[in-house]
Amino acid sequence: MPENHPDRDKLIAIHIRHLDALAAYQRSSGMLMEVLDVPGSYQEHTATTMFGFAVARGLRRGWLDERHPPFLDLAWRGVAERISLDGGLVDGCTSTGPQPDLRAYLDRAAEFGRDERTGALALWFAVEMEHLRRA
Repeated sequence: MPENHPDRDKLIAIHIRHLDALAAYQRSSGMLMEVLDVPGSYQEHTATTMFGFAVARGLRRGWLDERHPPFLDLAWRGVAERISLDGGLVDGCTSTGPQPDLRAYLDRAAEFGRDERTGALALWFAVEMEHLRRA
């Protein structure tokens, strides 16, 4: 977000409200659910990595405040626990696109093992965590 963007503060405020609302749905495992407000949907890897990345970057760039590290730490723990030493992953959703109804979202396959999409998102998160730790 360029410092001189005319709506910078407004956009960052929207981003913060979104993250704060999302934090209410984070499980004690650190994960977010495939469908946030449906009990029994699975703990989903890619959504957790994407939001973890956003929080890590926001903290590193000074957009977020002291409310956000607990969300980040818990998300990182949850994601890291679901990656094996040989690159296998647990519960990355099949590529996302608009679905016709709630049942279709709930019935989407959860990838287990090596998955390029889920793995790439996990790597983005890991790299951003390293940047944050070095900042």
